Formats: sequence, C-alpha cells, structure tokens
Amino acid sequence: MSETRTRSGAAPEPQGVPAGDGRDGPGAAAAPGGDGHTRAPVDPDGVVDPEIEGSPLWKWLDPRFGLSKMGLKRFVFEAMNAPHPRVMNPLDYTGDILLFLFANQVITGLLLMTHYNGSAMAAGTAANPFPAYASTVAMTHNWWMAFVRGLHFWGANAMVIVVCVHMARVFYVGAYKPPREFQWLSGLILLACTIGLALSGYLLPWDQQAYWATQVATGMVKYVPWVGHDLLYFIRGCRFTCSTTLTVFFTIHVVLLPLLMVMTIGLHVVLVIIQGQVDVEARLPAGYLEKHRAGDRRDFPKGFVPFWPDIVAWILGYSAFSALVLALVAGNVPVPLTAQANYLNVPPAVSVYYRPLPVWYFLQFYQLLKIAKNGVEDHLLVLGLPLAVVALLLLLPFIDKNPSHRAKDRPFALGLAAVFVIGVSYYEYQGFRSEAAAPVITHAIAHPKFKTTILPLLQADCTPCHITNNPPSGNLSLNSYTGIMTGGSLGAVVKPGDAANSHIILLLEGKDPALPGLQMPLGGTPLTQAEIQTIANWIQEGAPNN
Repeated sequence: MSETRTRSGAAPEPQGVPAGDGRDGPGAAAAPGGDGHTRAPVDPDGVVDPEIEGSPLWKWLDPRFGLSKMGLKRFVFEAMNAPHPRVMNPLDYTGDILLFLFANQVITGLLLMTHYNGSAMAAGTAANPFPAYASTVAMTHNWWMAFVRGLHFWGANAMVIVVCVHMARVFYVGAYKPPREFQWLSGLILLACTIGLALSGYLLPWDQQAYWATQVATGMVKYVPWVGHDLLYFIRGCRFTCSTTLTVFFTIHVVLLPLLMVMTIGLHVVLVIIQGQVDVEARLPAGYLEKHRAGDRRDFPKGFVPFWPDIVAWILGYSAFSALVLALVAGNVPVPLTAQANYLNVPPAVSVYYRPLPVWYFLQFYQLLKIAKNGVEDHLLVLGLPLAVVALLLLLPFIDKNPSHRAKDRPFALGLAAVFVIGVSYYEYQGFRSEAAAPVITHAIAHPKFKTTILPLLQADCTPCHITNNPPSGNLSLNSYTGIMTGGSLGAVVKPGDAANSHIILLLEGKDPALPGLQMPLGGTPLTQAEIQTIANWIQEGAPNN
C-alpha cells in the first residue's frame, strides 16, 4: 500500500561486474557493500540471488507458488533488493500502516462475526431487544470481546485518518504523475472503500447513534437529480433506515467491499513495486537508475540500504507502534453505545430524544447542508461540489501537465490543494462546533451573549430541524444571527425589546396563537424555564449580535 517501493526492469550491466552465472564459479564470491551489508553477486540473467534461492523458505515456496515461473523470481528479487535511503520520511510509511490497519480490521472483524447476530427483526423492546443490538451489548459485557470491538472500531477511524494523510503525501510528492496514473486511481478506489467500510460498519450495532448517523448520511443521496429518492430507497431497502438496510450494509461490509479492497490492494502494491518511489528516486545520484542493474546491491550509493531486511524492519517497527497505540486506545476508551435504535425517536417511545447526526467524517457535508438554501443551491453544495472534487481527483494525473515533482515548481497545484484542505477542515470544525452540547443553564442569565450562549443553545436544540430556511421547517433557519433575525413563514420570530410577543418565545412556551398547541422543539425535550428566560432576556436587551 506504500506509495512506491522499487523499480523493475534491468538496465545495462555496469562495468566491473564479475563474470559468471551468479551461482557457482569465479563470479560467485560475495563482496562487502559500502553500508556494511555483504553483497552477494547478481546473476547476469536476472535470476534470484543464490543466498535467497538456497534458503529453506524459498525452496518451500517455489514449488508451491511457482516463483521461478512467469517472471516472479526476478520480480521478487528486484523488490527485495531495491535501494532505499537509510532514513526516510515517516510519512512514506503511511501506506504500510494502512496495510497493518486493514489486517487488523479483517482479523477483528472475523472475531466479531462469531458473536454478532445481524438481525433487526425482533420486537425491539427493552425486554426483547433487537438481536443485532443485544449481541453488541453482550460483547460489551465480555472484556475480551469488548477489547476486540474497540480494536475494530478505533481501527476503522484510524484507517480513515491515515488514508487521507497517505493520499495527501502522495499528492505532495507528485506521485500521481505519469507513469503512475493507475497507481493514483487505485489509491482513490481504496480511499472510497475505506470510507464505505467505515460507514457500512457504523450501522451494525443498531443503536440510536448508528441508526441516525446512517439515516442522515444516506439521506444526502436524495439530492441526486431525478433518481435521488429511488436511489435512496435502493440503498436503504426501505423509505427509512430499516431491518433491510442492516442486511444490505452487513453484506456490503463483510463481503463486497473487502473483496474489492483486497483485489485493489494487490494491484496497488504491484504498481508500487514496478514504478518506483518518487522521493526515493529524487535522492539517488543523477544517472544512477540508467547505470544500475536492478537488484544489484554492490553499487548502492552511500546512505542507501536494501528493502530487505532494512526497510522491512522499519515497516515492522511502525506497525508495532501503531498496534501499541491502537491497543492502548481500545483498552482505555470504551466504544460508544447508546440506546437501541428507534425510528420514532420521541418520548415516550424513547426515554431521551437522540439528536440525529452523521458520522464525524461527514460533518463537513452536514455543515454545507446547514448553510444551503432551499432549491438549486442545495444540489450544488451537497451534491455538485463533492462530485466536482471527485472528478478533479480522478482527472488529476491527466490534466496536470507539469512534469516536475518538486514542491517549489508546483505552486498552483499545491496552493489549490491547500485551499481544499483548509476548506474541508473549516467545515468539519464548524460542523463539530455547531453540534456541541448545549450550555448548561440552571439559572436564567440576565445579560447573555449571543455567540457564547444564545447561538449554542439554539444550535443544540433547534438546528436539527431548522438548519435551512426550507418549507418543512417554516422557512426558518436558526443556525446564524442573520437567519434568526430574518425569520420565516410567521414573519420575524424575534422582536428586539419585546420578548413577550416574539414568536420564538411563544413557540418555546407552547403559547403561540398562530400555531396553537404546538411547542418547540417538536418531538424533543422542551427547554427549561431558565433557558427560555435567558433567550427572553437577550431579546429584551435588543437582541444584539454580541
């Protein structure tokens, strides 16, 4: 999974290479290398180093896997003997860490499957819970399975983060440029598979958090023109997230995406071995690759070591460190598990109203939805913008004609990438910030501030519905000062200096004559009198934007 590793294809044999067939005779004596490694001779015909070919492991593998056939012998030999700098950038090992994390997901996932019942067909009551939820609860009560579930859950989150860092590193060094186009494209497929695995696995515990995160995330599909609602029904298997959705997601999570990912990883690794590593080649002496015979350790430049065993040792070290960090997190940070899923999500069906949210890596899309207006802007922001980014990433190797890999020669590409990263980070932060818990107000605040008290209070209790000024929410957006002061279908909901006649106060108290009997937040827990009085005090002071 590493960005690149070796470069195959034999160059003309350099002068001074001892004669012989590389197995016996005068050319077979080993020679010391500049970095202290003993240099075994290379067969002129490109066969495997006698030390490797004579090892018990090779003798066992060769007849079983045909390593001597179809060029595998040369391929493996050159891969193991490729020159690498003794000290490399730690970011160059993110691909190897991803391989470790994927192996962790496969192993822990198989262990979880032995205890998981992927069904949501029971009554779903407290006395008779859904089998999917009940089996998850049972795992949390067993210390060993709780630890395995922690490894799986936090490993999935780590994969999303590391794959994004890896792609950013590949972009920075320009490893998407020809002839590495398909290496880049296969990496994009792996990125999509990683996010797909994380999202599909998120639903399986069948608790409130998993249910509503999936409900929100899949709901974005409806913005696809003409076929959005049909596509959403196809993905869920129902109008809303249901037991069929669990079956669909379980199949995608344990069968379809893992198979696609394994095949793509194989292709990606082969391309990595064939094409070579951009930043490694940049550190080699000028003209070295043209003179170097692939697999020959004797002419390594100073400070370079072979992939085996030196770089492999670094890979194992980084993997071991990743395993230690993951184990510490899994052993000390319990995996969240809320009440079991309930599509009604309002009292008395549930004891506590759960605020629907997407998973953290979709918060930026959720934030875009909040600032969108009803109409074409929704489609452009929620659908058009992400599709434009995906198209740009797919076409990047073909439209970037700058042949240089150096950062200083690519100001436009790196500047554009910086704007993209800043934008995603900003909306991710805003999405997280807007979903922070409401401030605890036990006594009415006499002089509340809008930005630190009023807005967080409204965002916590009102914006799950009033995120945009669309008809179902009364054309009222409560996610910004402008939206609050603009009002909605009832007109201005805030009358500065007159809290008693402001619609927002009347609706929070359930006393608005325009909507008799309706108390906000609809379906949620009413605000306390201290919270309502705090908002009223702010309005009475003129509703300042302070």
